Amino acid sequence: MVYSNLKFASYNCRGLRNADKRHMVFAYLHRHKLDIISIQETHSVLSDERRWRTEWGNDIIFSHGTNTSKGVAVLFRADLSPTVSKKITDVHGRFIILDITVNNDIFTFVCVYGPNIDNATFFHTVYEHLESLKCDNIICGGDFNFVFNLTLDKYGGVQKTNFKARDACLSYLDKFSLDDVWRTRNPLSSGFTWTSNIDNIPCRLDFFLISKKLVNKVIDCYFQPPLQSDHQIVILHCDISTEPRGPGYWKFNNSLLLDPAYIDLVNSLISNYSSDPHNLNQNPASFWEGLKFTIRNNTIRFSKLKANDSRIYEKNLIKKIAQLESDSMSDENLLRELKDARNNLHLLYKNKLEGIMIRSKARWVEEGKQNSKYFLSLEKRNKQYNTIYKLNDTRDIPLTINSDILSHIRDFYTELYSSHYSNPDICFSLLPDFQSIVDYDLCEGPLDITECSSALFSMPNGKSPGSDGFSTDFYKKFWPSIGTFVLNSLNYAFELQMLSCEQRRGIITLIPKPEKDPCYIANYRPIALLNTDYKIAAKAIASRLKKVLSSLIGNTQTGFMSNRFIGENVRFVLDLIDYSNHNNIPGFLFFLDFEKAFDTLEWNFIYATLHYFKFGNNFTTWVRTFYNNTNSCIFNNGFSTGYFPVNRGVRQGCPLSPYLFILCTEILARVILNNAQIQGITILSCETKLLQYADDTVLFLNGDRRSLELTIQLLHDFRRASGLKINLQKSHLFPLGPFLTNHPTFISYFNLSLHLGPVKFLGITFTHNGDDLYRLNYVTKLSRLKNILNVWSTRDLTPVGRNIIVKSFALSQLVYLFQVLPDPPDSFINEVQTTIFDFLFGQKTRTRSEEGQCTMIIVTVD
Repeated sequence: MVYSNLKFASYNCRGLRNADKRHMVFAYLHRHKLDIISIQETHSVLSDERRWRTEWGNDIIFSHGTNTSKGVAVLFRADLSPTVSKKITDVHGRFIILDITVNNDIFTFVCVYGPNIDNATFFHTVYEHLESLKCDNIICGGDFNFVFNLTLDKYGGVQKTNFKARDACLSYLDKFSLDDVWRTRNPLSSGFTWTSNIDNIPCRLDFFLISKKLVNKVIDCYFQPPLQSDHQIVILHCDISTEPRGPGYWKFNNSLLLDPAYIDLVNSLISNYSSDPHNLNQNPASFWEGLKFTIRNNTIRFSKLKANDSRIYEKNLIKKIAQLESDSMSDENLLRELKDARNNLHLLYKNKLEGIMIRSKARWVEEGKQNSKYFLSLEKRNKQYNTIYKLNDTRDIPLTINSDILSHIRDFYTELYSSHYSNPDICFSLLPDFQSIVDYDLCEGPLDITECSSALFSMPNGKSPGSDGFSTDFYKKFWPSIGTFVLNSLNYAFELQMLSCEQRRGIITLIPKPEKDPCYIANYRPIALLNTDYKIAAKAIASRLKKVLSSLIGNTQTGFMSNRFIGENVRFVLDLIDYSNHNNIPGFLFFLDFEKAFDTLEWNFIYATLHYFKFGNNFTTWVRTFYNNTNSCIFNNGFSTGYFPVNRGVRQGCPLSPYLFILCTEILARVILNNAQIQGITILSCETKLLQYADDTVLFLNGDRRSLELTIQLLHDFRRASGLKINLQKSHLFPLGPFLTNHPTFISYFNLSLHLGPVKFLGITFTHNGDDLYRLNYVTKLSRLKNILNVWSTRDLTPVGRNIIVKSFALSQLVYLFQVLPDPPDSFINEVQTTIFDFLFGQKTRTRSEEGQCTMIIVTVD
């Protein structure tokens, strides 16, 4: 493959009519070896085209303004031979949109010169044209004449910009999945591309917006000093090449469950297979895997035939419609036949669209026109966002070839899931013997059909399947026929203490962590896609464990526990900060950061924890069965790493994992609580040492050096016992009371420093200042809510569809804050109501009754 490693540039040149300046600018651009250049304010007219192309030495695409204003152009490097398959140019000289092919790689390039006035209509026009194109590799560069962030993108002056234009553009960032690439690479840096000659106010008006799937392929994005202009040149160095997508792995198509012919086929296969004497001689695991193999092969064959029949049917319908349209239209029988044929074709396309919508997981349909291109793009983007196009290896060398990326991923996760030495006795020797009052008989014995059925039918539909490809939807449909086979195979695995080869496999999907550099594999969260067999057994055993868990887990833990609420932790932390500061009580909040917590928990420690809590042999055997000889693989761009062994960690995606994890972190809590020398913070004669929500842990220390020293030592010991490592560099020591101004000197001895700024914990940003608490939480979420509604406001949604958007995507941004934080001011509530009202009913004059209606909508949301 030929790689398209290209340098793009955006440059507001402030006029090129002067020949000397034009020659200098062209020479300057050539010297910097730029491949495709977006130029704004060319001041060109039609008669300039031939001369300018000759002077440049290659093609230039123009959108002319006047000889004193506007005008944009796209320049191509002399030895670049692009193919422009589609071109849209603005008659007013403000934008050019091109579909370009370079070395077989296709992308859409947009050159933009935004109006100086606050004009949202201009950006609506640009993006409407963009939506008409088929390519979803978008690179859009130019002078937009607004800033996204007044704090970071502008320095000094009045805090305003072209807000309408900015908000219009923001709405399309989500819609087209675009990214402000310079800001992504410089999240907290101030950078400016233009400085006002009048008041010397710098702003970042020039930038590139690119498809999110290209962000990982960006080599660099930076500013270059200008030539005879007050705008910096923005340069984007990017590899736009694409690799062929691999086959992935087979997944059952749930729409087949609506086909009576398919239902009959599967029932017949089950009946024939289960009555064959040869099959009956197999052990339960081999029998069930053989039956699944038979169903899978026949399902693939059935689907291919059905798809082929559908294509033939569609082709014949189109041919028939064309023939009927060419025949005499005076025959009423022919007219009825034509109408029926058109209706059948419409129904066929509608069914196809519904399938696309299901795969894209869209929950809404637009009234009037069902935009198949939109849902298709959602389906494609779901795959593209799961594809990693660039990773840095251990030497910080970029990897862009998929085979190299897969190799690096495999090496990383093979090491991550390799067991390291652990000595659980380090912790358990510090604890008194556990006095059990728990009825562990609730957790014992083999599985029965009732608990397997309950486990299966409590699982949501439509989730991605594991390596065998069969979804929970398939199991539910045929459970009366296959339930006994599944049960027998799982209980047989319990006897062997090992699941079948397919049952113990997992496919890991990697989710990029927000606000982390996606070029490093450590910044992804691994989620295991497990087979339904495994999930049935794990969920049934988890249900047993949940019956006794409240007797084992202390009140300091609120994660995954019924009748306990995360808000209890949040409110306690808020109240303690406020009380300590108001009453000048010294101390620290020690916010702990566990490194890869779920992935590094040693199995020996899990088994030792079960032994400490006096679980029976059967329950421990079930846990060992889930872990013995397990392996996983990871797909990237449709290709697999191959399976590698997993020897530690609790799988994120396994129904049992969170409960085993909090059992193990309960040991940490008990060791801290049991150590009298670690002193917590005492308020009204009540001492508090820690709170937990799964792995999110905060310690309350009285500020004594000895308490901090013992705590850190204990955390090191806990790592040696369990495998769970505390990253002290990312953990935050938050001062209270007098320590806010009088900083203890002994902190530096432990390679720690006081964290005086905001701290994020349990999704809430904590701070010493109440006003900052409102700004950093409510205001931030309101901005996100507005962006979400801006994205959807341009769609032609039904009232029901708009209500779904508000309830599912918009209000969900605020519900948690309302539950755990002090009430925001009335002005905030009014702004939320106004924003939602305008989205639901359009921006119009609101009467008193309409305001009341909007209030009711908010109040009655679940």
